[in-house]
Amino acid sequence: MNSTATAHSHTALISGSITLKAEMAECYAELAEQLENCNNSDAATTFLLLAQHQQQHVQELEILAADLDLSQLSPLTFNVDQESPADDINANSHYLMTPYHAVELALNVEQRTLKALHSRIDMENNPHSPHQQEHAHHIQTLRQLLSTLPQPENHWDEDLDPPNLDD
Repeated sequence: MNSTATAHSHTALISGSITLKAEMAECYAELAEQLENCNNSDAATTFLLLAQHQQQHVQELEILAADLDLSQLSPLTFNVDQESPADDINANSHYLMTPYHAVELALNVEQRTLKALHSRIDMENNPHSPHQQEHAHHIQTLRQLLSTLPQPENHWDEDLDPPNLDD
């Protein structure tokens, strides 16, 4: 791959990452609000923390992209058979989830997102780019946070008083 193509791939990866991270931050913030409305303030607080970390990640990526021209890149889209991270987050959330579940979900989504981005863009020519290192640090931070949280008990999602829909 020539240097122009490598630079374009690097720029596309950063641009795509900024888009995905911003979407994930918004999704986490919305989930936090929903869980707060379900009286699950522990998980809501965790999702707010995750939203703040995603926003910080976006800011760090924007610093990396400061000298890059992102305006020429087409927006990141997903294949029909591939869910966006926000869809994945919403599909795997539960109103009784614990902070452990929230961080575990974020870690799984983060790892799948990184893998999807790398499958789209050839990073073999620059595996130690600042973006790669920053992303690896973000995943490591989530792993460390997960290791500090108590694992939920079996049957954590059983609700003796489930929500009712009024007709």
